[in-house]
Amino acid sequence: MINFVLDHFVSALQMLAQESTIASQQADQMPHAIVSQGDMDRFTPTFRYILRLCGEMGLQTAIYRCGWIDIRVKRTIDPLTYLDLSTELRVLREAIDDDIRFERFFHYRSDRVRPYMQLGH
Repeated sequence: MINFVLDHFVSALQMLAQESTIASQQADQMPHAIVSQGDMDRFTPTFRYILRLCGEMGLQTAIYRCGWIDIRVKRTIDPLTYLDLSTELRVLREAIDDDIRFERFFHYRSDRVRPYMQLGH
């Protein structure tokens, strides 16, 4: 059984959408430009957060895609362009969608789970 806070997952999806939008806008303006260090510095913690949540949830296709993105980010030969990043983030979102398509989650009302949550704090 996996217990997770839905808000964290929703936040990760929103952050992924934001990064995807930024990369797409940059790709529209300068598709073959290398992703700037400033953009990489902003993107990396978001990417690590998404990878961690995908790992906790066991989203195997998304984890694989994150591994591929990680390789692309670290490459010095043929570095990542905005067009590449935009494409990779779109494919990552598709992988997450594919992984969660058949997942089933149980929802516990907060008033019922509160006593158990307080034990962990």
